[in-house]
Amino acid sequence: KVYKLNFKLEASSYTYLSDLQMGGYITDFNSEVLTYYVNLPLGTTELPEVTYVPGDPYQTITVEDGGLDGTTRVIVTAANGDQSIYKIIVSTEKSDVKTLQDILLDGVPLEGFSPDTVQYNVQLPIGTETLPAITVKQGDEYQTVSIVSGGLNGTTRITVTAGNGETMVYQITFSVLKATNNTLRMITLDGVDLEGFNPEVDEYTINLPMGTTKQPEVGWTPNDEYQTISVRKGTAITDDVKITVRPQSGTSRTYTLHFKLEVSGNTALSMIYLDGVSLEGFHKDTLNYTYLLPKGVSEVPEVTFEKDDEAQKVLSIAEGYVYTLTVTAPSGAKRTYAIT
Repeated sequence: KVYKLNFKLEASSYTYLSDLQMGGYITDFNSEVLTYYVNLPLGTTELPEVTYVPGDPYQTITVEDGGLDGTTRVIVTAANGDQSIYKIIVSTEKSDVKTLQDILLDGVPLEGFSPDTVQYNVQLPIGTETLPAITVKQGDEYQTVSIVSGGLNGTTRITVTAGNGETMVYQITFSVLKATNNTLRMITLDGVDLEGFNPEVDEYTINLPMGTTKQPEVGWTPNDEYQTISVRKGTAITDDVKITVRPQSGTSRTYTLHFKLEVSGNTALSMIYLDGVSLEGFHKDTLNYTYLLPKGVSEVPEVTFEKDDEAQKVLSIAEGYVYTLTVTAPSGAKRTYAIT
């Protein structure tokens, strides 16, 4: 009789490690505990090396690197194919600094800056056409900073993201100062400075010499390049001229020039005639005369006159034996000659 002995080599089913390490951060390893948490210090940039000690020489071990802030898997496969998967959940300490040390405009620290103050108003000089260059001094090296420009007369936003993801937004509202000067530096007439001009005085009276036929050319010198100046005038020589000065901002000012044409005030006659003969003893400044009619003559002689100014108006009135000549000058002045 033959006896058969069948031998079968049983494969190992052991799926645990004897030890597991990640750069010394796992201090409580237990082969049957499959999940571990590792907290890496601030500033860590590389995952520490994973080391292990197999539970038996028949195991196959593979490491799947999960990176920083990820899960690294250590897969232990026993000889019989059974598996255990160790998980190392890694988190890196993150900076919570979300404030800036400083903000600079064209390299100059922002006036009044405080890390915890997020809103600022900056007035730029009159005539500014470009925004100053905005740079920052970060609170630490782990921050991410983005700057979105709002342009002139707008709000620029500076977003600071801390290492842990928290954010702070600084806002700088820029405004360009506007010129408010509404005065002229000078007004000219035919290129000559207006006598007595004062930028703060709005009205002037200009007397034009007798015989002037054309209003002088009105000019001006602005006080700054931001003013808008308009002029309004009529067609007559004595029409007012109005110069309106509009600043970039604020109220306008209007200068008014009143023109007056000088007129004659001459009320004198050159001569008075009686029946065509010069009045004896006539003088332009003598107003009263007595004329004796020749013996036997009862009819009053014809009275005529010669003007001293062609623009004069003369009113003749005869009442009995009294004859009056009222002379009105262009200015309105009057003088009356009387002949009895």
